[in-house]
Amino acid sequence: GIAVPIIKHLQALGVRYLGVVYVNDPYGTAYARGLQDAALEYAPEMTLKLIDCPVNAGPPSSISRIVKFLKATEYRYFFGIINPLDNFKNIMIEAYKEGIAGTGEHTWLFGDSQYGDIALRAFPKDGPIHKALLGSGVIQASGGIPDKMP
Repeated sequence: GIAVPIIKHLQALGVRYLGVVYVNDPYGTAYARGLQDAALEYAPEMTLKLIDCPVNAGPPSSISRIVKFLKATEYRYFFGIINPLDNFKNIMIEAYKEGIAGTGEHTWLFGDSQYGDIALRAFPKDGPIHKALLGSGVIQASGGIPDKMP
């Protein structure tokens, strides 16, 4: 899978604490568990805290609960597996409001499956999503572990 190279890359960057928010569907759950398992095996010094997001997060209280959990970790690095687009936008706007996105002190990373949600959309300049995504990035990874490949 792609979790191992992502964790190894984050480890090389010196990330020791990572908050992971993921959509609670088969894809998001498997991705988040893969990150957790990869960290346990290949980066045991890295601590991950995971929180799920319903596919249709619904009321703002659900989004607020998720972001408050992430804020309470006091982590500086977050990885998002957040679909559909409404969840992504709502979480990032709330994260900005709560001071854990777009601050210059926090880094949000996303897998390349969210590239279209981030890079291919024209968010209004200086709007909440634009501001929330300052200091964020997309990681493209491919499976395999170089030292264990045939």
